[in-house]
Amino acid sequence: MEAFAATFEAVSAILLLVAAGFFISMSGKVGDGASKFVSWLVVNVSLPCMIFKSLTTSFSDEDFAAMPRAVATAVLSIGACYLVGYAVTKAFRVKASRVGIVMTITAQSNTIFMGMPVNLAIFGEASVPYVLYYYMANTVIFWSVGLYILSSRLMGGEAARFSPLRALKGIATSPPLYGLAAGMAAMLLKAPIPGPVADLTGSLGGLTTPLSMLFIGFVLHRSGLGKVKVSRDVAVAVCSRFLAGGGLSILIFRLLGLPPMMGDVFAVQATMPVMTNTAIICASYGREEEFAALCVSLSTVVSLALTPLVKALLLT
Repeated sequence: MEAFAATFEAVSAILLLVAAGFFISMSGKVGDGASKFVSWLVVNVSLPCMIFKSLTTSFSDEDFAAMPRAVATAVLSIGACYLVGYAVTKAFRVKASRVGIVMTITAQSNTIFMGMPVNLAIFGEASVPYVLYYYMANTVIFWSVGLYILSSRLMGGEAARFSPLRALKGIATSPPLYGLAAGMAAMLLKAPIPGPVADLTGSLGGLTTPLSMLFIGFVLHRSGLGKVKVSRDVAVAVCSRFLAGGGLSILIFRLLGLPPMMGDVFAVQATMPVMTNTAIICASYGREEEFAALCVSLSTVVSLALTPLVKALLLT
């Protein structure tokens, strides 16, 4: 009970920021343009700066040495979750056009936009290397395996054309990866970071958590969750994200005997909400966009409620 209370206190600021974003959006003061700008600012500016700052100030040689094992473990768990996701769709007879979406929802989580702020709130700066390692695996798998599945016959009807170029573009044009690459290069080269650059990246990076959570509040208000009827397939998909995907991942991490910090951070990453890009890709292919978007919104609410419980269970 004490572990639950301590974790809830750690994430209470995040919950309040989400609530603030919700009520700000409710006031009508934030239009689509402002909301999109906040999202753009986080993904393209503040998040890469925060990653760069963290890598150049709190990343040790030991953290770097742990990268192969960490990335391999994340790849293994995500791959296993795709298989379990497929089994879930068969067991619960999910509509054919939603099979690929449920598989992707089960396996892929929002590891950076949600994962980074939540892990920082719970574990502090020590969590950053492991957040980034999981993010690397998650991003590469989504833009390869995930993109292929979302464009395949698993979505029902005719398969869309899978574009390797689009997959590479999805990986290569991810701004947080730029921050990761620049930070690792600076660390490996032992390059001194000028004071003004360190201050600038620190100041901009500090915007990541508040802006991310405010934006999530905007999205939750606009999604109108209170007025949406949750279908059986939506319930199956969201439950699969946390129970099948998250549960299986945590089991794998325990069986592999990961170091405590790595295992705890990976467990939190595996129980983050549905990856936002799932809905974006579905929209671009014209495949069940509303279903995917509803799963993103609903899973975000569930994740915020479950995070303290997940951390408390990890401490038992």
